[in-house]
Amino acid sequence: MSDIRPEDLGATSSIQVVVYRDGKVIDRQLCESPEEAAATVEAWEQNDGIECVVRDLSGGAGPGDVSEPELGEMDSDEYPAQ
Repeated sequence: MSDIRPEDLGATSSIQVVVYRDGKVIDRQLCESPEEAAATVEAWEQNDGIECVVRDLSGGAGPGDVSEPELGEMDSDEYPAQ
């Protein structure tokens, strides 16, 4: 059995540009590099009322990225005593 290496899987986009108009998402674009993301933002922001947010997708979920219920929020009917 051979080991799978990251380079065997091919390159994946690790930067996402999210484009907003009036607070609503109108487009999402995946970019291969920070330079490509910067060019995408520059092109979009030439239009009035456009705001772009750049997200780094290369890392895993960090603290606060995944919603977990607080102990007081769990409904006892969903989690019966054993």
